[in-house]
Amino acid sequence: MPALESHPLFTPWTDPTSGVTSYLLNDVFSSIQQHFYYTNPSISADGKWLWLTVAHPPGPSKSLAVVSLDPEQPNIQNIPGAQTDLATPGLSRDGESALFGTNGAIYLAKPSGEMRELGRLPATWLNGRGLIRL
Repeated sequence: MPALESHPLFTPWTDPTSGVTSYLLNDVFSSIQQHFYYTNPSISADGKWLWLTVAHPPGPSKSLAVVSLDPEQPNIQNIPGAQTDLATPGLSRDGESALFGTNGAIYLAKPSGEMRELGRLPATWLNGRGLIRL
């Protein structure tokens, strides 16, 4: 597990009822910051990265961002080109990248901000619909 108690980008908060401590990302760089849907991990298996979606209302889209969980190298990388439609992003098997869908295609985004298209669904399959689940 990452050492968030010594991480400069996180502030501990303890629930007064349960006594459970959570760590809140305190370097807010967008109006909305949200981890992936609860069925998809947001933290890489090696505990190195926290992936999240960010939004800047009133714009309608969300994009990916990634936070380095290494307290010695704190960094947030916003990836504005990694805009998601309705599809919930997920992590790649190695946890070093995030997968997201937009405009009928599946993309891979790396913490560096590099992106590449992995594949595209035929328009006849989508029939005018967006990607909902990966």
